Amino acid sequence: MKFYPLQIFVIVLLSIIFTACDWLDSNTTTAVSSDANFVSLRFTAANTGAAAVANAVFTFEKEGADSIIVNLDSLPVNISIDSVIPSISFRSSHAVYAVRKDETGNIKDSVLLTRNDTLNFNNVVRFTNLASDGKTLKMYKVKVNVHTLDPELYQWYRVKDQLYTHSGSLQKAFMLNNTIYFFNSTGLTTSLYTSVNGIDWSSRTFVNDLPDNALLRNIVVFNNKLFLIHNDSLIYSSTNGIDWTKTSLSSYNFNFKNLLYDFKGKLWALVQNKSNAEYKFATTEDGIVWTKYEDIVNANFPVGGYAVVSFQTRTKQPKVLIAGGYNKDGANLNKVWSSLDGLYFVDFSKENTTYGYRNGASIVYYENKLLLFGGEDQLGRLQPLLFMQSADEGLSWKSIDITTMTVREKYTFIRNDSTLTAYKKYERRFNQSVLVDKDKNIILIGGRDSLPQTFTDVWKGRLNKSMFLRK
Repeated sequence: MKFYPLQIFVIVLLSIIFTACDWLDSNTTTAVSSDANFVSLRFTAANTGAAAVANAVFTFEKEGADSIIVNLDSLPVNISIDSVIPSISFRSSHAVYAVRKDETGNIKDSVLLTRNDTLNFNNVVRFTNLASDGKTLKMYKVKVNVHTLDPELYQWYRVKDQLYTHSGSLQKAFMLNNTIYFFNSTGLTTSLYTSVNGIDWSSRTFVNDLPDNALLRNIVVFNNKLFLIHNDSLIYSSTNGIDWTKTSLSSYNFNFKNLLYDFKGKLWALVQNKSNAEYKFATTEDGIVWTKYEDIVNANFPVGGYAVVSFQTRTKQPKVLIAGGYNKDGANLNKVWSSLDGLYFVDFSKENTTYGYRNGASIVYYENKLLLFGGEDQLGRLQPLLFMQSADEGLSWKSIDITTMTVREKYTFIRNDSTLTAYKKYERRFNQSVLVDKDKNIILIGGRDSLPQTFTDVWKGRLNKSMFLRK
């Protein structure tokens, strides 16, 4: 047998080459995907000039049994979406179609998308994506949310022209167990009205357990009860506003000058030592047993006429704020005091005096801002600014744009066969009650002006964006 080494070498080499070619061919076959799932949608341009459409952020959501592509944060009010260029991507895609409807809401046609398509998203109802395998189809509803209401606009309605017509200029309303308790008094006779919505009110109920000349504006809600200090040593409490229990606190070595706030699970009071007349803070967990703190209260801390609010900051930290009023010497104050523990306060007026002199104002925490209503200045005149707001937790205050915050209600009337429009206006005042209910309605009740005139109207309002659903 003869061997031909050269011939054998050539045969082996050719075999390796052909095998390698087969291996390369079998492994370079293009893989096709059947994954037609949605990845992203952005609006890259708008021919209408409404450039803000590019700010829309779309996500994939489940809406019942359907899959929906939607921007949860709506685009600005009345922005145009009729000439928008979309950029949409999927896990894999052979072709994407936009399904459109006509003016009557019926399906009109499907349009094969390119990267330069201008679409009217008032008419686009869904996307259909064909995966890379050319077989797998997946359909997605598409919804572009655009605000129909200005989110920063407050809507107001006068829901009661006169809550009562009898005498009683001393007023105060409280929210207790999702019910509004509104008290008014002549100094000798105290009446109570209740409501769950600010619109429909109970009939007048006489409150006989409270003393004459009770300081209604100093009532504080704590642990689902109403509490009131009277004559330095008596505390009254009630769960229903009608039946009150009186407890004597005369055994303490200090007098109770005022209740301040419900904060961090305690009811806080301003007290005065019987021995040296120094002002201190005291707390209780039940309204009966009190603990006094030994730190002396600042001489310019308010003892009356102030506005107070406790709230949770954006970072979920509890904070209490006391503003305006007058000090123990009767001097009017333009100070705003802030505390994170209810005991040690920072005087914001050292940095900023925009709050001004205000007695009888009311402050609520609403949609991450502090809103201030009413008040009179150091000379007893109504403040020209009926509303103010603070976006920095009480450090600085500014007027609210009247185009978004004007408490008034539009109505129409007929004159000389013409339909005319006018407004019921909310008049300047102080000592009004301001509440926020569980549905994020702001409720304004009563108050007084400088004449003096007593108001008994009720207004109800809400910021538009407080009604928008958030996830």
